[in-house]
Amino acid sequence: MTKNEVEELMRDGVFPFDTKSKVTLIETPISFILLKGTYAYKIKKNITLSFLDFSTSKKRKHYCYEELRLNKRLAKETYLDVLPIVKANKQWQIKSKSTTALEYAVRMKRIDTSLQLDLQLKKKRVNKKPIQKIAQQIAAFHLAEKTLKPNYDPFFLSREFADIRSFQPTIKKIVGEDHFNLVEQSIHLSDAIVFLLQDVIKARVTDGFFKDCHGDLHSKNIFLTSPPTIFDCIEFKTEFREIDVLNEIAFLCMDLESSGHTNLSTAFLKTYLKETGYSFNKNEELLFHYFKAYRACIRAKVAAIGLSQDQTDKKSISEVKKYSEAMADYLIKIVARI
Repeated sequence: MTKNEVEELMRDGVFPFDTKSKVTLIETPISFILLKGTYAYKIKKNITLSFLDFSTSKKRKHYCYEELRLNKRLAKETYLDVLPIVKANKQWQIKSKSTTALEYAVRMKRIDTSLQLDLQLKKKRVNKKPIQKIAQQIAAFHLAEKTLKPNYDPFFLSREFADIRSFQPTIKKIVGEDHFNLVEQSIHLSDAIVFLLQDVIKARVTDGFFKDCHGDLHSKNIFLTSPPTIFDCIEFKTEFREIDVLNEIAFLCMDLESSGHTNLSTAFLKTYLKETGYSFNKNEELLFHYFKAYRACIRAKVAAIGLSQDQTDKKSISEVKKYSEAMADYLIKIVARI
């Protein structure tokens, strides 16, 4: 669906539940999320990027069902079903039962958005206790998932890191040449670091640290409910989800640190290691910091995608700056320690 069609659905469409409730739209770079009454309806955009392909209704349907299946692992009570969207008599309708459809929506239980971890952090309402609970949940999740031993290419990481280069024209034009150069220098450092740590990365696979993870574990994807709700895992690319557990936890640690909450990052890591019994040596510690840089790069890239869709979005500009500076800082510190 286009944004205009989504707006038609909001204005004149038929919803199967909470029919009299007001509809609110949240737009992300790859989805439209409609909040209505006690439910949220997530509709995937007709979009193709270097790392995902939502270009046909068939593909979007498939990934809706994958999103439902995978997110039930950590948010079983939140993810409900996949509903068809049809157009009858020039009116968009979300149906409660399966039927031939033009589009599909993942229906979720609506949670108060003010409880998102990133918003609670900004209001300085987060102490160590909920962070430790999140660490316990992720530790239990990782321990329960079977070990994967893929034929893994360590340079997948540096290639994915370098994918931000495809958004360099946008960064240069809107954010500025300084951050354009910072990203380019970071790509070169990333290439060198992965080359030096490739044996460590391969050993982590052999030693059983690859799992089918969440894949997108940052503060916007966690609600501070009781217990915390961890949602919106990666469904559109298996390689982003079947990863080293250090890569998984590095995302939230980076997010906390770049937001000025290093103490919470430390609390999360300590609790996770205690619950899993995992530990890592000096080279693995360097890899952990590389994963933080890699995750900062991903956040910068997501912000750049948003900026390519709306060049006036001040939040996207701010996040490109914030995360590109964070990734460069992590990489420089790694080089200083090698």
